[in-house]
Amino acid sequence: MEFSEDDEQALFELQGGCCYLCVEPIEGKDLGALDHEKETGEVRGIAHQACNRGIGIFNDDPAALRRAADALENPPWRQIIEWEPDDA
Repeated sequence: MEFSEDDEQALFELQGGCCYLCVEPIEGKDLGALDHEKETGEVRGIAHQACNRGIGIFNDDPAALRRAADALENPPWRQIIEWEPDDA
């Protein structure tokens, strides 16, 4: 499917001018990147260039990204020390 400039503008407006990954505004020098599924070419959304590169580092693998998110929230070191979050 061809994705026209009008399609891209409509998607940008649908996303409220924000990155579909981090939900922060796309502005200034970062014009955003049209993120797409690498094998099919299907457009997923408009992302900051850094956010788009970030998911690319994980080879666009949802399972790897979920493991990374879980590791951020539950680092392995917590299993070897007694740790209580500040808000507990």
